Amino acid sequence: MPRGNYCAKTVKEKVEILREVDQGNSSKYEIARKHGIPPSTLSTYIRNRTANENAYEAEDFGASRKRLRTAKFPELESALIDSFIIPLKALVRGYYIGGVT
Repeated sequence: MPRGNYCAKTVKEKVEILREVDQGNSSKYEIARKHGIPPSTLSTYIRNRTANENAYEAEDFGASRKRLRTAKFPELESALIDSFIIPLKALVRGYYIGGVT
């Protein structure tokens, strides 16, 4: 199967494909072809099954995430979220957060 246009699947899509494999109604090749992925990619999904299913069920990563990567510096990421994203959401909702304007 030629590569064509590459389109990464989300965690939710990967889990749905794995559930379809578990049903066993069609071969792995047919499932891969149906979803537009090479059979080797389907084998990778199966090999990484536990990581994808755990991330989907635990909601550590959003279902729309395509990669299961964490930050290299988690403390820095949480500090950025606290100092930038949370006040930004408050401003969008119309709340004023002290400081110079």
